[in-house]
Order: sequence, then structure tokens, then C-alpha cells
Amino acid sequence: MPGALVKCLDCKARFDPRPSGRGVARTRCEEHRTQHSRMRKYAMRLLRRAESFGVEAELVIPLEVFIRDNWQCHICPDKIPKGSRPGRVKAHAHEYDPLSPTIDHIIPHSAGGPHTYENCATAHRQCNGFKNDDLDYVHENPSRRRRVRRQVPLDVRALTARFKAQTVRQKVSERGRRLYRLRSDCLIWTGTRPTRSGYASVYLAGGKVARVHRVAYELVHGEGSAAGLTVDHLCGVPLCCNVKHLEAVTNEENVRRRSLWITECPRGHPFTTENTRLTSDGHRSCRQCGRDAYHLKKVGHEFVFDPTNPSTVRARCLTCRLERESTPQSCPYGHEYGVDNDARDKQGKRVCLQCRRNKYHLQNHDHEFLLDKSNPSLKRQRCLICFQNAENAKHCARGHEYTAFTTEYSSEGYRKCAQCRLDLLHLPRYKHEFVIDTSFTGKKRRCLQCAETKAAKRPSHCTKGHKMTPENTEVHSTRGTRSCLQCRLDLTHIPAKGHSFVNDPNNTGILRRCLRCREERKSLTHCAKRHKFTPENTMYHTYTGRPLCVTCKMNRTHPTTHGHNYVIALTPNGRRHCLTCARQKRRTATAARKPKSG
Repeated sequence: MPGALVKCLDCKARFDPRPSGRGVARTRCEEHRTQHSRMRKYAMRLLRRAESFGVEAELVIPLEVFIRDNWQCHICPDKIPKGSRPGRVKAHAHEYDPLSPTIDHIIPHSAGGPHTYENCATAHRQCNGFKNDDLDYVHENPSRRRRVRRQVPLDVRALTARFKAQTVRQKVSERGRRLYRLRSDCLIWTGTRPTRSGYASVYLAGGKVARVHRVAYELVHGEGSAAGLTVDHLCGVPLCCNVKHLEAVTNEENVRRRSLWITECPRGHPFTTENTRLTSDGHRSCRQCGRDAYHLKKVGHEFVFDPTNPSTVRARCLTCRLERESTPQSCPYGHEYGVDNDARDKQGKRVCLQCRRNKYHLQNHDHEFLLDKSNPSLKRQRCLICFQNAENAKHCARGHEYTAFTTEYSSEGYRKCAQCRLDLLHLPRYKHEFVIDTSFTGKKRRCLQCAETKAAKRPSHCTKGHKMTPENTEVHSTRGTRSCLQCRLDLTHIPAKGHSFVNDPNNTGILRRCLRCREERKSLTHCAKRHKFTPENTMYHTYTGRPLCVTCKMNRTHPTTHGHNYVIALTPNGRRHCLTCARQKRRTATAARKPKSG
């Protein structure tokens, strides 16, 4: 029986500490136990290496150092990427990953640095490999030597004498004379063996290795003058050390200059305007090589340009044209090879498409294939006999009659039976054929049997007992669900008015009107301020139809503007106006007509 489960120290997952029932209880799960074991072996290798230097050493777990430094390199400010960190199974990252973490000793072992947590830091493997080691660390033991690569200046006198002794004169190349008008001879280096690329290297003081032509350039122009640049051979000879033939340029300019001299592809085809194609990354590609590769694979011979080709867009192979002209222009059954009847199989042999179509049509339709030239489709050919038979047929292959509701056309112009298509989707799901509802005016076709089944399952009353009549039913515009209109109106009408909404059948407005509220408003004789509802003093709301008092409405602004209340009166034209304002105007007009005394 398994024992009690415990939590892992790393991932907090529960596991059985004694799966075999005996032995020492484990503190980590199986995955982290394997990782911890591998990490401990890696730490032991670092410990033995430190002991071989004779410095102070202790067991340092690399993962603990990485976590302590928050996975940040102490040489550069960047962090270790998550994809390069040690996973759950592997103890340390892949050693060939330049961004994987590694242990870096702040003071190296060769300078007496101890192997302790204080002297260990996290670093990228690439940063640790290219770390600047020009610092001169002092070891406790003066007799202990350490090989340090230092920046030693060039020995101009010794290198000049070496170049004179180990170079041979050679006539300048045609490239140097034609492109750059070089007159002096090339100085060919013979001191060391060149590499496969044709360049030679030389060892300098301090353990540094450099290219011979770069050393020759810096001897004349000064040390560091070619830093960050590429020393270009104007003559095109990699072993040339003549400073007049060298120039420090960018790598982009060096590649551009080289392309000026390369006028042919590796197979000898010239890079002309018609035979050159630029790739997406800016490199030149030979069109002739591409055509040869395609023709060797498909036809079995190289591409030979046809000079009599009238097209200026697409090239034509002369061998293919002669072969086509020399071979019969019809198949053994007499079908002529043309634009619509020409194809090639995998072996490159010509195939008659008419024979293929006739074989299929004779087996399935009992007649040969007759090409329909009025076919609008550009991808697929159509048989004229089959198309006419399909257009003249009154029923489909399954016996459905072609009507306005059961006929549809494909993009190629073929007539199809909509009933067959709908039955194919409807039968597996609903277990009955699709019956088209001819009275339905929607965009899609509706099954009449399914609509009747849904209508029979619908309730006749809502949850509150209101009958679901067409006048009392609302249908959702997108979901198609039904809802009770009476319940929606009562939801706001009962809290506001204290009674249910009673629809007024005599209402001709846009909005629905409550009959009970209308009768209550008709019984009103005075407004809230006791003004009587007379025909002159009454106006009605546009949507609700309730009466409004004209005097109350005008008294909101009239006393402030004119200094008295609004007294309603009718003009001979039937318009409302203030009686007090009219009297004041008449008095003013009468006073203005009286002659002035004196």
C-alpha cells in the first residue's frame, strides 16, 4: 500500500516518497530528482577543476547561482532567454547554445580566484567566451604564470622585413587593369599556406592571428585603420599584399564590387538583362539554369532558346518546338493536338485529353465527349451533349421536378437540384426529407414540416397567462425567439400608473396607447394648478395623447419677460395670444397717435 503523499521541494507537487516501500524518503519528485542529480554532477566537475588549480573551492550548485542573479548576465545587461534556461529534465542548457547560462568566475582560477558563491556569477556562454581578459590579475604565488592575450602593438620593422622576404611579384590581373587601372604588380604572399577560400594568415605577437592583407594594410595606414571594415582586393587576388591594390570598404561595397566582375553564372551563362532574375534577398539568379533544371526534370533535355519566338514575355524551347513539329499532330484515334487537347504525363510523353474524356463518357453516359465552346469556365471543360440533356430534362436523377423553388445554378452555369442538396443535409439530422415551404418569403428555404413541428410545440400562453396572439407576440430579429408584448409593457406601466396596460384598438399613432389611461385623462377638467381644460386652453401630447395646459406652459417664461401672467385669448384667425399684452399694445398705439401739446 502506498504511504502518505508529500510535497516536492521545487514544484510543490505531491508524490510518494517511498514508491518501493523501502529506503530513504525522497524530498523531490522524479523529474526534479533527476534534474538535481545531473546538476550535482555538473557542480562536482566544476569543483574538481578548481581543485586542480590549487585554489580555495567549495561545492557550488549552478542553478542556485542562476536563481540568485535572477538569470541576468553580469557582463552584458541582458537576461538569459527562457528557451535557453535549464528545463525540467535537462540539468543545464545545451553547451552549443551561445545564449545558454554558464558559471563565470569574476577572478579566474589562473589568477588565484576561488571557487565560491561570492566569486561565481551568471553569464551568457557567448559573453564568457569573448570576455575581455586584458586585466592583469596578481596571483598569491609569484612563480605561477598565466598566459594572457594582451594588445601588443605591431612590430613594423620585423613585419616589413618579413613581407619583403616572403612575397613574389606577379603581373597585375585583368580585373585590376580594366576596372581600377592598376599599373603596379601584385605581391603574392608565400610565407604560410592559404586556406580553402584562398586567404593566408600570419601569427603576431601576443598570440593574435590576422589575415596577411589586413596586416599589410595596417602597416602603412596605421594600426586599427581597418577596424569594422573589409579590406578589398582591387586586383581580385586573395594572396596579394600590395598596399596600392588594397582598400578598406564596408562589406556591402565589397560584395557590390565583386558582382561587377562576375558576368557569368557557374555554368557559363552570361548575366544579361534577359537572363538575369533578382531574388527576394537581392541576389542574381540565372534564368537559363532554371529553365534547364525544369526541362531536364519534365522533358528530359536542356532548354535551347528559340530565336523565332514571337513572344516577348515568355521564352520558348527550340528543341521542344522541333520535336512537336516532327511528331504527329494527332493521337492514334485521330484527335488533333491543340490548345485544349494537349497534356504531358510524369514521363514527359504527350497525352490526348479527348481520349480520356471519351473513355469516361462512354462508360457512364453512353456517348463520346463533345466539347462545349460556350462554356464560361476557364478551369474545367464541359460536354455539350450532357449540358443540353441536363437543360432539357424536367426531373433530376432522383425524380425531383425542376421548379422555381427546386432549381439552382452553379458558378459554371450547370443546373442543379436544390431538393437533392437539402435532403442530403436534412435527412441525417431530422430523419425526414426537406419539404420546401413555398409561402415563406425569407432569404433561405424553410422546411414546412419542421416549421409545423415547431409551431405545435410553442406554448399558447406566456408564463403570466397572457395569450400569445399575433398582436401580443414579438419575434427577436436575430435569434427568432418569441416574447410576450403585454408582459414587457406591464413591466414599466404598473410601477408608473398602478394598473396593467390595456391596449387601445382605436389608436392610430406610432406608439401603443393605454385605453384606461386615456379614459382617465378624458375625465380631467382642471390641470394641477386648477386651470380649466377648455378647447382654447388644451393641447395634447404628440405620442401619449394626454392633455396639457397651455396657460401653465406659457407661464414658465411669460412673467419673467413681460411682468404679468399669461391670459389666454383667441384672435379672429383662431390663434392664441395674451389678452393683457394685446391691451398694452393698443394703449401704446393710441397714445402715439395723440398730438403733442405745446
